[in-house]
Amino acid sequence: MPCKNPEYQEFCGQIYKYVPACEEIAKKNISFPPCYSRNANDAGLVLRFFELGKLFAEKKMVKFSAQGTCMYPCVHPKDTLCIEPKNAKDIEIGDIAVYRRYNSLLAHRTIDKGKDGNLNYIVTRPDTVKCGNDGRTFDEDILGIISRIERKGNILSPKKKEHSLTEKIFLNLILKWFYLKRYLFTLIIYIITYMQQFKAYRRMAKYLFLKNDDKMAFSINVPLNHKATDRFYKLISPEELVILNSHADKESISNWNITLNIGSKQAAYLSFVYKPKNCPFSGWWMSNAKISMRYRGTKVEEKFLQRIDELLRQSGISQIYISIFKNAYFDKMVFKSMGFKQISSFRDDFVRGRNNKAIERLVMERKI
Repeated sequence: MPCKNPEYQEFCGQIYKYVPACEEIAKKNISFPPCYSRNANDAGLVLRFFELGKLFAEKKMVKFSAQGTCMYPCVHPKDTLCIEPKNAKDIEIGDIAVYRRYNSLLAHRTIDKGKDGNLNYIVTRPDTVKCGNDGRTFDEDILGIISRIERKGNILSPKKKEHSLTEKIFLNLILKWFYLKRYLFTLIIYIITYMQQFKAYRRMAKYLFLKNDDKMAFSINVPLNHKATDRFYKLISPEELVILNSHADKESISNWNITLNIGSKQAAYLSFVYKPKNCPFSGWWMSNAKISMRYRGTKVEEKFLQRIDELLRQSGISQIYISIFKNAYFDKMVFKSMGFKQISSFRDDFVRGRNNKAIERLVMERKI
């Protein structure tokens, strides 16, 4: 079974947002909520210059600005994080480890460590999450630990602290404020997405954003060594992609992505993965999706989807699946606009809401 292959475990743990995983992988390698992306075109400095970052860390020259609230209240958004280089063997349980996960640099609390053969690894989890973990992280992906936190001129310890009931209530209110701002931003995005279905909005969007539509360019990427977990990708031609998909090894995971650029800007990105026959979720799945908001509902989006359908048909692929959480209204609206229709649902026992109840997932299908 693929789930007994460490390579598949790591890969499936990263695409869990849109592609469900079997029970074994979900128990071991899923972070709650899943938040990783495998966009090969968004690799950025974290992926491309990671070894250089290690060198700077050794010279105590690396500082990062924190984003998000997954380590609140220990780490606040916009805190400055000072990095001390360490490998998995020297990292202690309770340390905040800094490591890369594909195109992201994460700083999460170490909750376990161990050895796999001769290789040391750590297991991490955000402070705001009570169950699950980020899976194993080995030395090749570890930058170090947070040695200290700088906030408004003060030096703070990264150690986890116990708080009084009054402090917990106050901190919880602040966290809810962060969530409220995120919700309001999502609401604005939702409203804009809703407006994109109307002709008046589409005409306005074409006038505002399609001044460089004559500079549209498609690019197709596949893993360099055709391994599911390969971090490096190479460009291939449409003809090469059709051959690869037509002769895909049905006992292994296959994946590829296509990008649409307008001028120097990325307008859209979609990635696809084939899960083999002996996987409970066998078939072709869309594992990641990104369409710039300004181009949704315009002819750019239409041309992009037409090009993808053409490649899928030439490859002999007649349907694509995607799985989203039932409460992900924004995702549901976007994928419905792309032609996906709900075909089933199931309870995901590995992702639980605030009331500790399992969250329902929807399976959607797009006929080609």
